[in-house]
Amino acid sequence: HHRSLSEESPRSADQYFCDGDDDPKQMSPDWKGEGWYRFTGEGATKMSETETPNYKCGTKVPSWLKTKHPEKPGDTDWATFCFSFKGNPCYSFQGGYLTNCGDYYVYYLVPTHCHFRY
Repeated sequence: HHRSLSEESPRSADQYFCDGDDDPKQMSPDWKGEGWYRFTGEGATKMSETETPNYKCGTKVPSWLKTKHPEKPGDTDWATFCFSFKGNPCYSFQGGYLTNCGDYYVYYLVPTHCHFRY
């Protein structure tokens, strides 16, 4: 079972949130703690494999997938999620997992610091 990270929450807005509980007032509305997540919405349905500029995706410090998505349905791979900040494409990073579910991907995500966001 997985949770959704949706564009319907301010993931694409000019508000800045984080995927963690450092500051409950700024916690993403769709963040439910460590676990499996799927990106949903009209925009991105999978995490970018290229650097995401600062102040995008409803956060100051956005993430991107440094490793590649697994090509074969059913495969689960280790993933490195980079957070872009201050001109450094991998200012900080977090480890996790990702699974190819055929028509979509799910990501095992752990809490970040504010203003870091997946």
